[in-house]
Amino acid sequence: MFFINYFLISFSIVGYGLFFSKILGLKIRNFGFLGFYGLSFLTFISYVTAPFFVHNYIFNSIILIFGLLCLMIIKKGSLDLKKNFKSHLFVFTILIIFILSAKTHDDFPYYHFPYSYLLTQMEHPIGLGHVNPGFRNASSLFFLNSLFYLPGTGIYLMQIYPVFVLGFANLILVYFIFIKNNFNKFKIINFLSLIFFSFINIFFYRIGEHGVDRSAMIIVFIIILISFVILRNINQNKNYKNNLDLFLFISILLSFLVSIKSIYLLYLPLGLIFLYYWRKNFIDIIKKFSIFYSAIFVTIYLTYNFFNSGCIIYPADFICFYDLSWSLPRRLIIHDNMWFELWSKAGAMPNFSVENKELYISGMNWFPNWMNIYFFNKVSDFLIGLAILIFIFYLTFFLKSNFKKNNMFNLNKFIFIYIFLFVIFLEWFFKHPQLRYGGYHLIALLIFLPISFYFNSSTINFYLFEKKSKLILVIVLIIFFGRNIDRLVSENQSYGYNPFINNQFYHNDKIYKYMDWIQERKNSFSKMNILGKKILVTVP
Repeated sequence: MFFINYFLISFSIVGYGLFFSKILGLKIRNFGFLGFYGLSFLTFISYVTAPFFVHNYIFNSIILIFGLLCLMIIKKGSLDLKKNFKSHLFVFTILIIFILSAKTHDDFPYYHFPYSYLLTQMEHPIGLGHVNPGFRNASSLFFLNSLFYLPGTGIYLMQIYPVFVLGFANLILVYFIFIKNNFNKFKIINFLSLIFFSFINIFFYRIGEHGVDRSAMIIVFIIILISFVILRNINQNKNYKNNLDLFLFISILLSFLVSIKSIYLLYLPLGLIFLYYWRKNFIDIIKKFSIFYSAIFVTIYLTYNFFNSGCIIYPADFICFYDLSWSLPRRLIIHDNMWFELWSKAGAMPNFSVENKELYISGMNWFPNWMNIYFFNKVSDFLIGLAILIFIFYLTFFLKSNFKKNNMFNLNKFIFIYIFLFVIFLEWFFKHPQLRYGGYHLIALLIFLPISFYFNSSTINFYLFEKKSKLILVIVLIIFFGRNIDRLVSENQSYGYNPFINNQFYHNDKIYKYMDWIQERKNSFSKMNILGKKILVTVP
C-alpha cells in the first residue's frame, strides 16, 4: 500500500497541476512543470483549509481522488501524454530507492513530523511558536506533508515530499537537456540542465539529509534555468508575450520557494529583472492572475508566521509585534536571532558554545574558528566533490573540443543574474555560512554559470552533445544507485535495517522497526492549551 499511495500521490499532484494550469491559462510543457504547479496549488489548498478542517483520512482521500480525476478528465492539449506517463513512471520508479531509509532527517522527529501530524488531528491553532522553536516559521512543506496522511499508510508517507521536488525537477531538466532548437546559438540551456541534473542527483541523493533546505535549493536551480531560457528569448528580441508563461512559472516557483524557508525571501527580487526588461508592459503583466496568486500565497505564508510567533519573519526583531496575546517575548527573539547566527558560524554545537557570543559573531572574529571546525572538512569535502564533477564534464565536453573565440553571445542581460547570485552569496557567507542554509547551490551556481558561458563557444554539434549527455546521465544514475545502495548497506550494518525483510534498526540504544519508531514519536505527544485550543506537542 505504501508504494501504491506513493504513485497515486505523484499522479494526483500532476492532476492538480493540470487543473491549476487550465484555470490560470498557463502553457503546459511536461509533467515536470505540472508537478510544480500541483505542489504549489496543493500547498495553497492546505493553507486555506488548515484553520477550518482537520486533514484526516476522509479529507485527504477526497483531495487525492480529485487530483486523479483531473488527470483523467481534463483535456491535455498538445501534451504528449503517453511519453510523459512513461517518463513519469520511469523517474519515480527509480526514486523508490531514494525513499527507502532507516533514518529520517534529524529535524524530522523534532518539528517536521509534529507540525504536519498536528494538522491531521486538529485545526491549525494560534500561538504554536510557544510549543516548539521549530513551529515559529511555518514551512509550506509541513502543510503539504499533512495531505499525505492517507488510509493504508497513515503517517508513513509524511516524510517523502523531497522525492516529489526532486522527481519533478528531474523531468524538467531532462526535457531541456534534449531540446535541439537554438542549440547552435545558445547551448547554455542544454549544458546547464545537464550539469544541474548531475549535481542534484549526486550531491542530494540521500533523503535523510534533505530536510527543507535541499528541496528549496533544487527549486532555485530550476528558477535559474528558466530565467536563462527567458533571457535567451529576450536576447533574440522576442517580446514579453513569448516569455510570459515562463515568467509566470517563475513567479509561482518563487512564491513556493519563499514559503519553504524565510531566508529565501532574498530571492524575490529576481523577478524584478524581467519586469525591468518588460517595464513598458508592467501593468499588463501584474494584471495576470498568476501574479496575484503568487502574492496571495506569500501573504498567507507570512500570516501563518505572524499567528505562530507574533513575527512576520522569525526572528527578525524589527517586524515582530510584542503586544499580542500570543506574541513571544522580545528577549527570546533577540536571543534566537543571535543563536542562529552563532550556530551558523560554528560558535555553538550540541556540546559546545563560546563564552562571549556577541563578540564572537561580530566582524570576522568567527572566521578562524569556522575555518577549523566547519570549512575543514564540511566545505572542503564538498569542494572536492564539486571539482570531481567538473573534471568529468571537462573530460567529456572540453578536452578535445574546438572553441570559437568570437562566438560568445551578449552577456549584458545575463550578468545581472550572476551579480544577483553573488550578492546573495555574500549575504550567506557573512550571516549564515552553513552549506545547508543556502551554500550548496550558491557555490555550485557561481562555478557552473561561467563554465556554461565558455561552453557556448564550443563547436560541438547537437547530436554529439546528445550522445555524450546520455553517457553522463547513465553515469549519474549509476552513482545515484551506488550511493543509495551503499547507504542501505551501511544502515543495515549500523541499525539492522532491511526495508524488504525486517526493517529494524537501532536508535538511542533501542531496537526499532522504522514504522514503530515513527509511531513512538506519534505517541509521545502531550496536550497543551494555547489560546483556548488544545494542541499536541512532542515530549523529548
